[in-house]
Amino acid sequence: MRIIINESISTDFSGRLSQALGLPLIKLKVLHNPYTGLPSDDQTINDLIVDIGKQLGSSEAIEGFILSSYPQNVIQAQSLDMALARIGQPVNSALMMESTKKSQNRENRALIRYYRTQNKLILVDEMDSIGELCSRIRLIYEKRRSSTRRTDAD
Repeated sequence: MRIIINESISTDFSGRLSQALGLPLIKLKVLHNPYTGLPSDDQTINDLIVDIGKQLGSSEAIEGFILSSYPQNVIQAQSLDMALARIGQPVNSALMMESTKKSQNRENRALIRYYRTQNKLILVDEMDSIGELCSRIRLIYEKRRSSTRRTDAD
């Protein structure tokens, strides 16, 4: 399982989900300039994607991973998708929660649309328990795995 989690979901929740699913949690620093609030420059984002690729190449991430707080916009999501495709580790699911911060809502909605069109979106309610969420994720993976097997057998 390769899961991304948007920044509206707490790091604590991401950590508990990581433990429950037995997947390593890759935490990323905020990619916005703390003074302007604007996205960091392209080189910083490119460097980050290279770092992600290195971490995902480690033996502990072979079975999957949870990438926390990234991507933060559709351009970053597209860059991440390309980088992960190159190493054969595409994102399977995007856990997203509607943000309560107005400054995040526009980017959040765009990311939700982006992952919904790819059938990778899992919307999370802040009231969901880790157990409920893990059950939902496992059910989704089993459905996807069985539909992939049927398609491959045809």
